Amino acid sequence: MPGALVATGATWLAVRAALAPVDRMRGELSRLPPGRRLALPRADDELRALAAEVNVLLADREAAAERLRRFTGDAAHELRSPVAAIRMEAEVALAASHPGPDTGEEAGAQAGTDAEVARETLEDVLAEAERLTTLLDSLLALARSDAGELPPAEPVDLVTQVREAVARVPADGPSVRAAPAVPSAWASGHPAETDLVLDNLLRNARAHAASQVVVSVLTSRAYVRVVVDDDGPGVPPEHRARVFDRFYRVSGDRSRASGGTGLGLAMVAEVVHRRGGRVSVGDSPDGGARFQVSWRRHG
Repeated sequence: MPGALVATGATWLAVRAALAPVDRMRGELSRLPPGRRLALPRADDELRALAAEVNVLLADREAAAERLRRFTGDAAHELRSPVAAIRMEAEVALAASHPGPDTGEEAGAQAGTDAEVARETLEDVLAEAERLTTLLDSLLALARSDAGELPPAEPVDLVTQVREAVARVPADGPSVRAAPAVPSAWASGHPAETDLVLDNLLRNARAHAASQVVVSVLTSRAYVRVVVDDDGPGVPPEHRARVFDRFYRVSGDRSRASGGTGLGLAMVAEVVHRRGGRVSVGDSPDGGARFQVSWRRHG
């Protein structure tokens, strides 16, 4: 019996000695400041591999936290504008609804003016509310994508999708024409995602085109490619690396003249990349911008 106790004690001491480096690593990990990593043990063994994996996890966690901080800050900045505009227009409408003490013809003229101001103000409120709704829908779609929500892939005929997207375009503004080079082009994706991509590409192109937008569909051995050409001012080379970033606008003053939210192209890139596709922007033969989006070919 004493021999068994000695053996058990020796085993416990051996296990404790073997786990001591892990315990030291745990203590070091609890004291690590932001941006620092665990020191890798000299020996090329399981403990070194564990420390390396922990460092990878730390880097991923900090990158995710930084993306969240940046995204939250940008979202708050963008939401302030339409909310402030709606508040201002509501104040104008409220002031117009309380006319002064004028009587007679002056009162009638004032009432007509007030009614016109109220109508224009409500139209502005509606436009800002619609932009706010679009922004919130975009934020929700990106949040779902960040959370890893990805519906199963299925075959999608991009020629059909392009024709339907063109048919949805409003009649006013630059003309939009579908010019597929093939009768059908089956990609691996999801109809709701391709609709989102095409609608945002066309909305972006029409916001900057001078007179027309042309949408082509091309195929290769591995990919199906949608090409959107416009005849607008194009995207300067120094902006092309960031034009698909969230909330990024080519105009340095974050102008909202086009009515955009700065999220449309970001959603395009997010959706396509998650399906293993590619996005790019360059020069169009029509003199404006050429946006290209490629999905993996089905089958």
